[in-house]
Parts: sequence; structure tokens; C-alpha cells
Amino acid sequence: MPTVFRAIALAVLLVAATAPPAAASPLTQITATPATPVVDAGQSTTISGRLTEETSPGVWTGLAGRSVSADLCLDPACTDRWGGTSTTTGADGWFSVGVTPYRSGYWRFQSAGASVTTGLLGVRQVLQLAFDNPVRQADGAVRLSGAVAIPSKILPRVPIVIRLQFSPDNATWSDRTTTTADYLMNGWYGYRAVTAEPASGYWRAVHDGMPEGTQPATTGSRHLI
Repeated sequence: MPTVFRAIALAVLLVAATAPPAAASPLTQITATPATPVVDAGQSTTISGRLTEETSPGVWTGLAGRSVSADLCLDPACTDRWGGTSTTTGADGWFSVGVTPYRSGYWRFQSAGASVTTGLLGVRQVLQLAFDNPVRQADGAVRLSGAVAIPSKILPRVPIVIRLQFSPDNATWSDRTTTTADYLMNGWYGYRAVTAEPASGYWRAVHDGMPEGTQPATTGSRHLI
């Protein structure tokens, strides 16, 4: 290598070795917490949090005036997103967004390189519960059936459990059997069960509701001799 090029190379190496290291980007973190873990369909709630930056070791300072995005996700990893909203941090990095979620899910908040995902915010859909006339079979057992409709067509995350109750006087009720509704189509489910009950009386169906899926419902009663 010619002397002049060797000198240039050595000078470059010397500068690189003595140059101060590039300053690392400050660490940021974000928090977000729903005001309530469950809402009914159509009900609004708020999710609040704070965006901060580590200004010195162990010292976190709020970042004001930063844009924060929020996405509704069906899973904690946020692989399936269903829309969202955005806001801007206020004094000392605090923020709050109002949401009217139309289905259960997790909310991911992102800003300034930081992100956080909330726990499940459950949305209880309106559930319409129908109950057919009970039928006494030839062997004396009672055949019970009915249907469930969810107008929003947003299917719950877990099976819909139906309790089938009996009352001798249409006032005092007790469970006779439990079943689950099978999905049919377009937000419709069907359920059925057979149970032994020799006495005459009244029957009805009850759904207790699910925190992350449906509101409770109870049908009117039907008499069976």
C-alpha cells in the first residue's frame, strides 16, 4: 500500500477510535388501563394511561404533546386488528381516550417507540333467547329446545350455556339440566336437551350472560302436563 494511502487509513482509524460513542435513544414506556373490564354493547368507557421517558437512571418523566395510537385487537399479540382511535398526551404525559367497543378485545397503545396491550375489555352483546313448547316423549321424558340470536352477529368467545328450569307453580324455579347452544348461521344458535321430569309444571330457559360475550336473558314460561 502506498505510504499516502496508509497514512489516510491510519488517520481514519484513529478518528473512529477516539470519536465519542453515539448517544443512545432515551427509553420510553407507556401504560394503559380501562376504567372497567366489561361494558354492555353500545356502552362507552375510557382507557387512561401515561407516556414517559427515562431522563436519568430510574427517573421517568412524562412526555406531553405526543401522538398516541390505540388499536382494538382480538388477541394479545394484536395479529388481528379491528379499528381503533388516537389521542395526544397532555400535561406530564397523561392521556385518556373514550371508546365504544363493539366487540370484546385487547387494546394496544403505541407512542414514541413504546407500546402496551391492555387486558381483555369484554363487550356483552345483546342476546335474544327463545324457548319452544316442551314436549313429553312416549317414555315420559321431556324434550326441550329453543334458539338464540345475537343481532350483532359477533360471536362470543366461549360456548353459550343455557340452563333449563322447572317450576311446579310458575314461581319457584330449579335447574333440571344444562346444555350449550350450537352455532347455526348469521348469528343464530340452536339448543336442545332431554330430561326426566314426571310432574306437570312450567319450563323456561335461562342464560346467565358472559362477561366477555353476552348479556343475561330469561324466557317466559311454558306449561307442560
